[in-house]
Amino acid sequence: MKIRLGELRRLIRESLESNKMALYTYPEDSRGRKVIKVVLYSPAEILGDVEKFKKESFLYDEDNAGIVKGYARFQEPEHPCNGAWEVTSIAGPGLGKILYGLGYSLTPNGRLMPDRHYTTNAGKQAWSRASARLSGIPLDDEIGSLTPDNPEDDCELQKPLEDEGPDPLLDVAYEGGALDGGQISDMRAEHWSTVDELEEAGIEQGQFEAWLKKAGGLKFEKDFGSSM
Repeated sequence: MKIRLGELRRLIRESLESNKMALYTYPEDSRGRKVIKVVLYSPAEILGDVEKFKKESFLYDEDNAGIVKGYARFQEPEHPCNGAWEVTSIAGPGLGKILYGLGYSLTPNGRLMPDRHYTTNAGKQAWSRASARLSGIPLDDEIGSLTPDNPEDDCELQKPLEDEGPDPLLDVAYEGGALDGGQISDMRAEHWSTVDELEEAGIEQGQFEAWLKKAGGLKFEKDFGSSM
């Protein structure tokens, strides 16, 4: 069976579009601390069947959360922590480098550290792999026991001093993993393009983004549950 050149070009174009990722980011506040959340999703999977997306039941069907491919939550810490923000949630097989890269790119100082309370085994492996290509700045405890003359590294430790901490992998502020600005702009442009097409089809931006927030949370719950 021969495929005409025009048909081949169409198939290639559709294949490339199916691999495109859109980025939605939004801020929150958690007990006075700033939070940035990011959602990566597939525009092709949404725009491929807009009529289905119009149905209210779609917004509440957890199976549809699979359209979201990646989710992350970055939070401002309670202490200085060398200017690093916590990675409190992250989910998205194969997208770790992009998700962490967004954190380095979007947080004020371009520095990240593991959650101050708990890190899964998968998370520890991810930090271990990334640490080889990042710059790390060790953290002290909240009262500056190790470096009393430097309050900037005071932070809650995952492994306290009484437990032979700090942990050389987890109690560190990392930098150097930011994404290229053009990559972020392209993914954001995909989001706005998706919003425009959905609005033309009668789906409001607020409705769609509220669903993305819900689906992002479901993505983390599903992936986190499978990693326990």
